[in-house]
Amino acid sequence: MLTVSSGRTPSLYCAQCTQACCVSAPDALRHKGSVSASGIKEMLLVALRELLSPEVVEAFKDRLRHRLMGGVEEEVAKIRRLHALARQSMERLARVLSSLESDDPVLEAEYRVKQMEYRRLEETVTELESRQEIFNRAALEKQLSVDPLPLLDKVFDGSQPPEKVRAVLARLFPKLIFKGKVNRATAVFELSYSPGAAAALASDTATLDDDPLVRLVQLRSGAKRPTEWKIVWL
Repeated sequence: MLTVSSGRTPSLYCAQCTQACCVSAPDALRHKGSVSASGIKEMLLVALRELLSPEVVEAFKDRLRHRLMGGVEEEVAKIRRLHALARQSMERLARVLSSLESDDPVLEAEYRVKQMEYRRLEETVTELESRQEIFNRAALEKQLSVDPLPLLDKVFDGSQPPEKVRAVLARLFPKLIFKGKVNRATAVFELSYSPGAAAALASDTATLDDDPLVRLVQLRSGAKRPTEWKIVWL
């Protein structure tokens, strides 16, 4: 967990790692140091643009199409097959019962079970078809048509209150793990980014895909002032 220090140039550091240095933990030196808050802001800005590239967005949309359309359609097809088998079993039992000269309590009970199963599956098919229609008309159309980048540019333009910016960043980047510093000027982070959250925020819909992209990123500061930051994907 990163802690923000106060002062003219705010920085972030790992309090647990600092404590590890104090007690000479075996891996303490790898984690020692802090990172400028402005550098992390620059890293997140670059990450947003890199991770919202046409290639990444299109890959996400392909996955979304499969999940919303293919996934539901496969489930509907499976339930329809079970529904048809239940109907066949029910009809077969009905023919057997009608051919008997006397009542058969066992077969009659089996027929009622199949009848209940048939009705349950019929309700399930209707529900899935309704869900499929909703997905196609609402979430699918919105999230597949929206371009997240112009809307997400507003995150850092100063127009949003800090609490809203924090909430948005927490959804876009579920995890930001400080992996340590290679040297005084170079820090390494593990960044988890959620394309599903980006599409949901941009389209004002619920998140439909929770799979994150996980990348290692190196943040380097130059010697010039004002500081120039270099972001390298590992």
